[in-house]
Amino acid sequence: MPTPKKTQKQLSSIFANGKRFEIVKLLMDNKDGLHVNEIKKMVKCEPSLLSHHLTKLKSASILKVDREGQHKRYTINKDADFIKGRTLTFDNAVTVKF
Repeated sequence: MPTPKKTQKQLSSIFANGKRFEIVKLLMDNKDGLHVNEIKKMVKCEPSLLSHHLTKLKSASILKVDREGQHKRYTINKDADFIKGRTLTFDNAVTVKF
């Protein structure tokens, strides 16, 4: 398990991009998760860029992916030890509690 300092640094780096934060907020509001096409419509992002953001979030264990046939459903990984119980605040306005 990463140290808290490293975890904070990693999370700060991941959420430095507004689209990634938007994706996480969107998935926090949709507890059952969303298919990649649904995310694409809501986030308004090019497919290749969206794929990059989703991969980065998945690599950081913030998202988990379930396959449903040919489709992928993304959800927040509530089981990730390093984000459990954390509260992140962005721009002193938006707060996300994991």
